[in-house]
Amino acid sequence: PMLIRFTGTGEVDTTFNQGSGYYVFGEGTYRGYLHALIGDNSGAVYAAGTTYNDSDCKNLVLKLLPDGSPDPSFGESGAIIDNNVPDAKEDFLDITMDDNGNLFCSGYQFNGTVYVPVLSKYSTR
Repeated sequence: PMLIRFTGTGEVDTTFNQGSGYYVFGEGTYRGYLHALIGDNSGAVYAAGTTYNDSDCKNLVLKLLPDGSPDPSFGESGAIIDNNVPDAKEDFLDITMDDNGNLFCSGYQFNGTVYVPVLSKYSTR
């Protein structure tokens, strides 16, 4: 998954992520999609979606600092990969934050037969 930041004039923001203007999660290892974004008062960005390698599809939550770098204090190197049901397709579709800094991600799991709604809570602190 890739996240690109643009300026108010529509140009790629070269102050983001060491001048590249974009952040790529798991380059060369994982593929996936980002479906939802939310920012906090500090300027950090949280993204929710899915990531997968050749054998497994998992929920993904990313946290990028205002400069576009992954937050090393969030999950593992700025990412939480949540594999609730092995061998099931899992995908977060939305993300929101409450006043206490808790993230809520909603989506689904699919085991090949049945879709099951999912709601997960993560602390940002």
